[in-house]
Amino acid sequence: MQCIDIFSGGGIGALGYQRAGFEHRLFVEWDPWATMTLQANYPGVSIDNRNLFLYSMAEVFEDHGIAIDFEGLIAMSPPCQGHSTAGTQGGREDLRNSLLGKVVEAAEYAPQAWIVMENVKGLTAGTSADLLVELESALLDLGRRPFRWILDAKEYGVPSSRPRLFLLIPPLFRVPTQFWDEYPPSPPEKHKELVTTREAIGKTFVDLDPEFREMSENEVVLYSGIGPSQNWTASEFGRLYGALKEHGPTSDLLRRPTWDAPDLPPVYVPPPALGRGSFVAHFG
Repeated sequence: MQCIDIFSGGGIGALGYQRAGFEHRLFVEWDPWATMTLQANYPGVSIDNRNLFLYSMAEVFEDHGIAIDFEGLIAMSPPCQGHSTAGTQGGREDLRNSLLGKVVEAAEYAPQAWIVMENVKGLTAGTSADLLVELESALLDLGRRPFRWILDAKEYGVPSSRPRLFLLIPPLFRVPTQFWDEYPPSPPEKHKELVTTREAIGKTFVDLDPEFREMSENEVVLYSGIGPSQNWTASEFGRLYGALKEHGPTSDLLRRPTWDAPDLPPVYVPPPALGRGSFVAHFG
């Protein structure tokens, strides 16, 4: 089944869909760094860089030859900053939140497509809750019945507590609307055991990348972005970001296992020569 990925970011969500068997047909992402990451990891897939504030989903789909009878998956992750508890939660005052309307546009253009919208849990609370209700109401007006799930990554094999809202929107014409009232879809079954950071790193980066096998266990744990104490402060992340901007993601400073600055944890950044793109861009 084909997949169209809207608000793609760097393609982490796309990796999950790819592993589930979907074939990507189009990415829509305006950020240049995210675009370079997509190009590095999904060569040959079309990428549309236009600003969706200025274009309708119909214009995007038509320009890429996607017909109204498209029967694949449309994956959408509209900007979350305006809904996140760590962001503005600006409600209607935050223009980014208006991009939720792109979900309705996609649902109207492609009535036979499945749609999965992902966003932060904060969209269900505070000033954003009304926007979510309005989105669901607009979908119902189109005859599209949305199903709302809160899924946490830690319950599906990821060593991170990351609850996210998922809105599953089935196709319009496949079955009568009342079918979903009697047989609502169920969320994926949770894993029985949680996975630790060390287990996850040991099963992925160390096994897949020969350069990681040459690193010590402590360096690999630090690469995960969490560190053994799992309490990196905002200021530490700030200094790391500053070093990346000043020296670049492939500098000798960033590739050494220790830093000249004693208060900043070491980090490993794969070089573009190995096909990684920019900082932490490679998916394995």
